[in-house]
Amino acid sequence: MPGSVPAFAALCERERCPFAVVGEITGDGRLLVEDDLLRAAPVDMPIEALLGKAPRMTRDVRSAARPAEPLSTQGTTIADALDRLLCLPSIADKSFLITIGDRTVGGLISRDQMVVLGRCRSAMSPSA
Repeated sequence: MPGSVPAFAALCERERCPFAVVGEITGDGRLLVEDDLLRAAPVDMPIEALLGKAPRMTRDVRSAARPAEPLSTQGTTIADALDRLLCLPSIADKSFLITIGDRTVGGLISRDQMVVLGRCRSAMSPSA
């Protein structure tokens, strides 16, 4: 976005990440780096040579009808059904309780361990 350098600078300062503005996008399809000290342009090349051409994406999407069978609960108790459900990783995984407290861009560097009741940090919970 034009004029977003101050917002980007604030983000880099917050993350302690040095940066430098070396140019701007003009839309003419060329990468031009000018050196004010030497009054020269050491880099003047087409952007295509640097980044290559973006490949065309082709998607072949087809829907297949699946025959639906009626659900039969005969011979199954609620306890059995719960045991089978909680064995599934997608249901039993509780990492969402941890990732709620992620404090980084990547999300895997520093985590606040969370407890369910009140969603407070586990270091602040009575049992910790």
